[in-house]
Amino acid sequence: MTNILAAVTVARLFNVPSRIIKKTLFEFNGLQGRLELILELKGVKYFNDTTATIPEATIEAINSLSAHMASNSNRLILIAGGADKNLYFGKLADLIVEKIKYVFLLSGTATPKLEEEIKKRFLSTNAKLGRLHLRKFNSIEKAVAAAAKIAKDGDMVLLSPSCASFGMFRHEFERGEKFIEAVNKLQ
Repeated sequence: MTNILAAVTVARLFNVPSRIIKKTLFEFNGLQGRLELILELKGVKYFNDTTATIPEATIEAINSLSAHMASNSNRLILIAGGADKNLYFGKLADLIVEKIKYVFLLSGTATPKLEEEIKKRFLSTNAKLGRLHLRKFNSIEKAVAAAAKIAKDGDMVLLSPSCASFGMFRHEFERGEKFIEAVNKLQ
């Protein structure tokens, strides 16, 4: 949303007519790997946000998708984790505990740090939340298959790693491609 507001502001500064701004916004499909809707299958939407290599980007993705859901409805299944870039996961962990139905963590050097932050936050709010749904996977294909198995009509599966892709993938775009391939195999 902040990117849209910035684009509209700049367009207005250059006196771009409102009809052109509106037309452009409606026709813009987004960018590859940035909160990209890949497929809707059996009422479950699969989003590729592989370029989210920092926690703040994943926070934005979660908040954006959550805004489209009924209130008090944790319908997001998050696939995250990967290579460490010495980032802080505390704020992301807070949001995960609050808004995520299941967390699937991919192998990587940052994954133990992210897992520890999630568990720490969960333990402090355990009475309200019940059970922590967190699993680890050594392949994106297995994570997608597991997400598809538990997802229900109205759920969303979001690949938004918060981490670099190195170790499992050459770069984040390969990670995104593997996610898309795994999602398309569900059909």
